[in-house]
Amino acid sequence: MAYEILQRDGVIRIRFLNDVVPADLQTLGAVMDRIDDELPSDPNRLVDLADTQGEQIDFSRIVAFADLRKERRLRNAIRVAMVARAPLQFGVARMFQSLFRNPQMELRVFRELAAAEAWVAGSVETPLEEDLDRLEASLSGRHS
Repeated sequence: MAYEILQRDGVIRIRFLNDVVPADLQTLGAVMDRIDDELPSDPNRLVDLADTQGEQIDFSRIVAFADLRKERRLRNAIRVAMVARAPLQFGVARMFQSLFRNPQMELRVFRELAAAEAWVAGSVETPLEEDLDRLEASLSGRHS
């Protein structure tokens, strides 16, 4: 298995290890579905790609994994932070971010673990609150 999963401080942490192959993504999707089903609420996630190679993960595999995860329905909105330091890792993470569309999951990519931890530990704003803030700003002439 090319990843490890643990829960610490109310955050699910997924750390990829060594070479990641397509089967690892399929297995991880199934494991995350089981975790989502068993927990009483859905915690934020931090995905650390720092120890990966991932040369076998191509565009079609990223699209397939993004499609699987975007269909997942959660009990509550969550934040997903991806940490990618190396250029290849960062490119893969940004590709995943651009393809990923799940209204219950806000996903951001970070180069530094500390920044990702700080963001994922914060409270999650609902889309409704964000929309109201934007509307209020536009009505008052402010822009964010």
